[in-house]
Amino acid sequence: MMKNDNGSMSIIGHLGELRKRIIIVLLFLIVFFIISYKFTDQLFNILLKPSNGLEFIYTKPEELLMTYLKVDLMFAILFTSPVFLINLWKFVKPALKAEERVYVRRLIFMILVFFIIGITFAYFVFLPLSIKFLLSFSNRMVRDMISIGNYISFVIGLVLSFGGLFELPIVVLFLHKIRIVNVDKLRKLRKFVIIIILVVAAVLTPPDVVSQLILSAPVFLLYEFSILLCSLMEKRNGIKK
Repeated sequence: MMKNDNGSMSIIGHLGELRKRIIIVLLFLIVFFIISYKFTDQLFNILLKPSNGLEFIYTKPEELLMTYLKVDLMFAILFTSPVFLINLWKFVKPALKAEERVYVRRLIFMILVFFIIGITFAYFVFLPLSIKFLLSFSNRMVRDMISIGNYISFVIGLVLSFGGLFELPIVVLFLHKIRIVNVDKLRKLRKFVIIIILVVAAVLTPPDVVSQLILSAPVFLLYEFSILLCSLMEKRNGIKK
């Protein structure tokens, strides 16, 4: 590890450390992809479970194979995400002060926790309801012949979208930490946030009020939870309104 005379790491040293972290993450990604490939059928069945016994078709010779590989890659990325966060932490740690290290360590842990909560909520709650609603439009004249590739893409996109949406508290806490927002401003922005959440929910969900509320309600609760956390931080730091 190359350092300057004052003990800080040189640019070449930073690049070398970054390269090392990237290689470690990629190696774990490859390993987890191989493991996922070994258990493709089991992982595939996990994503098929919310379909509640639907029968699927594939319309191109390579579609099923590519779908299998897509599933393997998705699970490999999910399994590698903790490794990525750990190596991200190890990369930024030397540049942080003691107080900043505590904050960033907690932040990284919360990113992982809220992402897991988001994909879990999507898989067990929102996904089955969405599929049931969308299939309610089928009738005797229009049969449901769903491509397996399209179904898996729908499931992966929805689950990952929820994982991203549930990072809202992390974003708010970060903005609060760098003093872009405070509790009073967050409370004043509440009505605008509600509108934004409803618009995003309308885009990501089927066009019915129930599905939109199922998505928007927890996201809004997360926003309120973010305000609560920021308020506790301000009280702990003795910040007056």
